[in-house]
Amino acid sequence: MRNSLMAGLHSCWNAWRWQRRQQSRSSSIRPWPEPAEDKSRWRLQHPDWLARETELIHRYSLQVLEKQSCLPRYLETLAVLDVLDWLALQGAFEGAHHPALGQASAPADGQTKQTAFCWLDVGAKNWSYVAALHSFANRHFCNDETPVALTGVELDAYRAYVDGYTRADYAARFTAPLAGARYLPGDVCQHQARYHFISLFLPFVLLEPCLAWGLSKAQFQPQAMLAHLLSLLHPGGVLLVINQGAVEAQAQWEYFSKLSGWSHCWPLGVQTQPTVAGHTIQTDDFTLTYWGEQPTTFLAYQHPRIVWQCQTHSTYSPRCPQPSFGLETSR
Repeated sequence: MRNSLMAGLHSCWNAWRWQRRQQSRSSSIRPWPEPAEDKSRWRLQHPDWLARETELIHRYSLQVLEKQSCLPRYLETLAVLDVLDWLALQGAFEGAHHPALGQASAPADGQTKQTAFCWLDVGAKNWSYVAALHSFANRHFCNDETPVALTGVELDAYRAYVDGYTRADYAARFTAPLAGARYLPGDVCQHQARYHFISLFLPFVLLEPCLAWGLSKAQFQPQAMLAHLLSLLHPGGVLLVINQGAVEAQAQWEYFSKLSGWSHCWPLGVQTQPTVAGHTIQTDDFTLTYWGEQPTTFLAYQHPRIVWQCQTHSTYSPRCPQPSFGLETSR
C-alpha cells in the first residue's frame, strides 16, 4: 500500500510540473549554434567502428552533418541509422512499398495536400537524430516525385535544459535544414493524420519508468496509444517499435496480443539466439515480425535494443478506448 501511495503522490507531482512546463513554452530565441566537434579523437578510441561509420556516411550522405555537428548528436544519428540500415539489409521494409505510398496525404493542420512519403516519429524528445530518419527515408522510400514528409511528436516538448532552452527549441534548430520535417509538441493520441511509416523508439511500457521521467499515471496509456498509432497507418503501412531489454519487450508483446485479441507463445521464450529473428505472426489485422536483439554500434546501452515490426493489412480500427493523454516515448 505504501508503494502505491508513493506512486500516486509521484504521479500528482509530475502532473503539476508537466502543466507548468506547458505554460512556460519555448523561448523565442533559438539556442546558440551547435559547436562542430572534431571526430578524430573518438575514431582513435574506437577503430573497430570506423568502417561502419564510413559506410553509413557515404550511403546516407552525412558529410555535412559529420563536419557541422557535435559528437553526441553525431553518434546518436549514426546509432539510429545503424539499426534502420541493418533492418533494411535484412529485407524488413521490402513489403512497405504499398500502392498507398503514391497517394496524396493531408497534414493534420489541413494544409494543401501533397504526394509524399509520410513518416511519424513518436516521442521525439529534442529530435537530435532527425537527420537519421530524413536520410533513411530519402534513400529507401522517396524520390523526386515522392518527397518525405517527416513529423515528430513529443508530449513533453517544453522540458527545459540547464541552459534554459527546451526540447522544442532544439528541435526547431535540428529540423531547420531538412526539407519536409516538422516538430509538433502535443499528445499523439489527439493527433489525426495518415502515415505510411511510424517509428516508436523506447516507449514507456511499464509505469515506473514513466513516472521516473516526469510524467503522470494518467499519461501512461501504452495499450490505447498502440491502437491509435495503428489506426493512423495507411493499409500496408509499417509501425516500427524498439524496446530496451527483454522485460520491456515482453510487456510490448502483451500489448500487441491484447490489442489484436489473439494469444501465442512469447517469441523470446528462453531463447536468446539470433535464430529467432524474423519470427512472423499473422493476424486478421496485421503481420507482426519479431526482429530480436539488434547489434549496437556507436553508443553503449545498458540494455539491448529489441525490435518489432508491425505491418497493417487494411485500415485498422482501434478496439480499446482512446486516452485523454498521450505517452512520452523516448528515454
